[in-house]
Amino acid sequence: MMSATPAPRSPAPSVPDAADLTPADPAMPSRPLPHRVKGWCPGALRPMATGDGLLVRLRISGGRLSADRLAAVSALARRHGNGLVDQSQRANLQLRGVTERTWPDLIAALDDLGLLDADAEAEAIRNIVPSPLAGCDPTAPVDGTAIAADLERRLGADAALRALPGKFGFLVDEGGLYPLDGTATDIRLTGLTGGRVLIALAGTAATAVPATIVPALQAGAAAVALARAYLALRRPEERRLAALLARIDAPTLVRAAGLVPIETPAPAPPRGAMPAVGFHPWPSGDGRGFLLLAAPFGRWDADQIDALADLARRFGDGDLRLTPGRTVVLSGIATAASAAALVAAAEAGIVTTPQDARLAVVACAGRPDCSSGLQPARTDAARFAAAAVRLPGSGVRLHVSGCPKGCAQPGPAAVTLVGREAGYDLVLNGAAGQRPQESALSAEDVLARLAALVDKGRP
Repeated sequence: MMSATPAPRSPAPSVPDAADLTPADPAMPSRPLPHRVKGWCPGALRPMATGDGLLVRLRISGGRLSADRLAAVSALARRHGNGLVDQSQRANLQLRGVTERTWPDLIAALDDLGLLDADAEAEAIRNIVPSPLAGCDPTAPVDGTAIAADLERRLGADAALRALPGKFGFLVDEGGLYPLDGTATDIRLTGLTGGRVLIALAGTAATAVPATIVPALQAGAAAVALARAYLALRRPEERRLAALLARIDAPTLVRAAGLVPIETPAPAPPRGAMPAVGFHPWPSGDGRGFLLLAAPFGRWDADQIDALADLARRFGDGDLRLTPGRTVVLSGIATAASAAALVAAAEAGIVTTPQDARLAVVACAGRPDCSSGLQPARTDAARFAAAAVRLPGSGVRLHVSGCPKGCAQPGPAAVTLVGREAGYDLVLNGAAGQRPQESALSAEDVLARLAALVDKGRP
């Protein structure tokens, strides 16, 4: 598990097995690799080869980084990669363009920063989405920081849990101003009044199965007990909790974990909407609040990361918090200084207003950055944003996927574009894996279709 004072690692790391890391040419591949789902997630100690080099994912403990640590990550992205850092749907940072030559020095530097786990297996299971405002939200009924830290410690201490599949995940929503209702995971912990935590299984807040309610101090232990029960009961092909729950009911799993099932699930308490990009004062009226800023199409360059670190030092409390929405939170912002902070962020090319057209589009890296990419999804997303923001609805209306895997958004969107060798497939009100209404569209064709949909007032 990551710590502020890491134990020294010796000897220096060697490049992982070639079966996991096929060297990638930073130039565009002459032919993309098959767009197969790999079935595992990259880390720092087990990076993944892709179109622009090795992808090195940092699982940030609690989703929280000091400005100084973030600036150090920016310097490492420049020195050992190509200076680009993606922010994932699970609030992780992914350094791009790392090579076999630069990876060992990068690992040594990350170790010095306290951003490494003991080994790749421990890294893989520490898959926790934390509350973005944990520790600073005055409205939260439980302490999300303490719960997430306890869960991390327990995951790292139990060797049996290393058998969990790489995509098996946990979520800690402390029940405050930044709900994580739309983020799907295997085991979700949500704070309730009275210092209690609702544990639900396999899904979003709307679709997960309510399982048990425990005191906040027992939440981490209960989540780990459920993970152990899943490992004891699952079949080899049941690689996510939802697959197990299709065969057995939730109370059976809960009892196997030594917990008390919920007998009659109460309706979830009403939650406010996810905060929009911009400044939000605390309800306490103390003259301070938090700033929510978004990564353009989920990607930061090193200059923008430096700008974020500078904003946290100048205007905030010195920390930055990563969110599942590919945004960052700067807390401790004085209301009187919020306008100046937003101007400085906008000057760095960061998304600062909910009206920004880039927020209407989610896109993967695409070709050439991804070795599976068949179309330049991120480049095309910038071309499509002005039309996408005019589509009916709010939030993400357009998903641009460079290949059929649909990594950037597994669920449906009003319009989904799926990269194929001959162009884009177009799916209306669906996800990347669904049957398209049209195929082999060029970027110009897509712009024409989006304009027609805008004129009709629908997809």
